[in-house]
Amino acid sequence: MKNNSWTSRLHRVRELKLRSAMASLHQILARRNTARASAERIADAADSLIADNAALADLSMLGEARLLWHRRAQQFGKQAEGAAATAIEAQHRTDQAAKLAHQQKRAEAASRERRTEIQAEEYFAWRR
Repeated sequence: MKNNSWTSRLHRVRELKLRSAMASLHQILARRNTARASAERIADAADSLIADNAALADLSMLGEARLLWHRRAQQFGKQAEGAAATAIEAQHRTDQAAKLAHQQKRAEAASRERRTEIQAEEYFAWRR
């Protein structure tokens, strides 16, 4: 019974770590998508300024801002790759803990079944 409790707790802890890793991954992906959207908005703004014959100074500032957001998106992409690897590892460990808990439960059920069979055999042997 103690092993079952231990394996259940291990499984629960690993599930929590998996949820944490997935939440972190989703946050990083949201930041990356926001950075990409900002870079696209700036590019659209620059296109509209070109159509309006804007000054080169305005266009250069928009270009620098676009490059900044593009770099941030790349950084978030690299962080997302690391977070995805962490999430995959957490999923693997969670699966291992679930398998261990399942094996433990099957072993305990088999043990109970053997005890019941032994008790039944002893009872019928005693009656003879």
